[in-house]
Amino acid sequence: MFSYFWNFELHLAVLALAFESFAGIVELAIAVWLAAVRKEEKTAEVEHRKERLENAFSIIAALFFIVAVAVTWRIIVLQSAHEKNLDTQKERYESELTLSSNRWQTAIRQLNAQSNALVAAKIKPFKERLIDCLNSIDPQLVPSLQTNGVHFSGKVTPNKYNAVRSLSEEPGADEYIIFKVDEAFTLIGGQGQMNNLDIMVSSDLVK
Repeated sequence: MFSYFWNFELHLAVLALAFESFAGIVELAIAVWLAAVRKEEKTAEVEHRKERLENAFSIIAALFFIVAVAVTWRIIVLQSAHEKNLDTQKERYESELTLSSNRWQTAIRQLNAQSNALVAAKIKPFKERLIDCLNSIDPQLVPSLQTNGVHFSGKVTPNKYNAVRSLSEEPGADEYIIFKVDEAFTLIGGQGQMNNLDIMVSSDLVK
C-alpha cells in the first residue's frame, strides 16, 4: 500500500489533495470548537480542556506539515527521475538513429561500389569478361582451349553458376560457350549450396 502511493506521482498528488482536504476539515472543526468554547463559562476545567485540544490540534497540524513536505519532496524526486529517464531514452534513440544512418550510408556506398563494378565489367569486351569468369572457376580451363574446345562439368557456387549463365545469355555468346541449364543443387558440408555447372567452351574464345 505504501509503495502504491510512494512510487507514483499521480498517486502522491491524490494523497496530497486528500491531506489538504482533511486539513481543511480539521481547521473548520477547530473554528467551530472555538466558537462553542467562547460561549461557555471560563472555568479551570474548560481552560484545561481547551489547552489539551489546542495541543492535539497543534500536533495534528505539525504531522500534516511533515507529511506535506515529504510528499512534495517525493514528487520532486520522481519528476527528476522521470526527466533523467527521458534524457536517457532520448540519448539512446539518437544513438540508434545515428547507427541506422551510418548503416544506411554504408549500404549506399556498397551499392554504388557494386554498381560501378558492374558498369566497369560491362565496358570490357564479352570475351574478356567470359575468360575472367572461367578463370575464377578453374584456372586450367582457359589454357586448355589452346588446342581444342573444353567440356567442363563440376560443382560451383550459386554466384559463379549465375554469372556463367548470365554471360551465356548475352547476344553472340553461343559462338564461345554452350550452357546446359541444371536447376538442381547439392548441399555440401562446410561449403553450403553448390550448383552443377555443365558447359562447352569453344577454342575460338582464345583466338
